[in-house]
Amino acid sequence: MSHSKDEVLRMANEMGGILRGLVKDHTVYAEDIEVLSKATAMLRAYAESADGWRPIETAPHDDYVIVHAPTGNPVTIKGVSEAIFSYEEDGRQWWRTRDGELVFDPQRWMPMPSPSPLTAALSTRGGT
Repeated sequence: MSHSKDEVLRMANEMGGILRGLVKDHTVYAEDIEVLSKATAMLRAYAESADGWRPIETAPHDDYVIVHAPTGNPVTIKGVSEAIFSYEEDGRQWWRTRDGELVFDPQRWMPMPSPSPLTAALSTRGGT
């Protein structure tokens, strides 16, 4: 059975609400909280991956990928960038673009698109 991204996000939000209610009422065990929290996170990750985006924690650190940083600061860029992992500090990640600009704390990523057959053919022949 296939669900739309909106349906999966709705389910994740409902699970989160149930979890918060159980915790508030003290009718849930620590193990249950962990399982429900993981299930909720997995549903959200699945919904995000439905449009091609993946959680940043799953990004490779040894190759360029497309990252999305919804926030920035005065010395970094925000939005969508092609970048490679640079370093992590205080639980936040820093990525670097091919131009050397920093991307601060991206939240999600997707693989670089494959080159078109024409681009691949030209690159193997030395053309542009």
